[in-house]
Amino acid sequence: MSSEKAHSMTAWLEQIGNARSLDTIQDQFREMQGLAAEIGGDVADAVDTAFDKFLRAADAINPLYAKRASLPPDKDTLGERGQILERTIAAVDALAKVAPPRGDEPDVSDEVRASAVAFGVWAPSED
Repeated sequence: MSSEKAHSMTAWLEQIGNARSLDTIQDQFREMQGLAAEIGGDVADAVDTAFDKFLRAADAINPLYAKRASLPPDKDTLGERGQILERTIAAVDALAKVAPPRGDEPDVSDEVRASAVAFGVWAPSED
């Protein structure tokens, strides 16, 4: 892996792996869960599913973020990043059942979805 790629991987982990940024999203999900629970039914189920998918993405982000400084420059994290993207897309899809994207908000493109699946294949086993 080139040093440019290694740098971009480190920068990527720094951006999305920051615990404060994940905590903010988690807090927003908890607030949505409270509001959705008042509504109940499919809305509550969709928000619970979205939150679960987000937590699964965070569970994949956190270990990479924690070891980012010790990762060798040639460590390929493409599989892990694909897995994180898949889980994030699943959270977005679950939320779209409650709040579909507005006209100015694009949906996740088929290309991004396909990339997530393709890259996710290279992730280490969760066994």
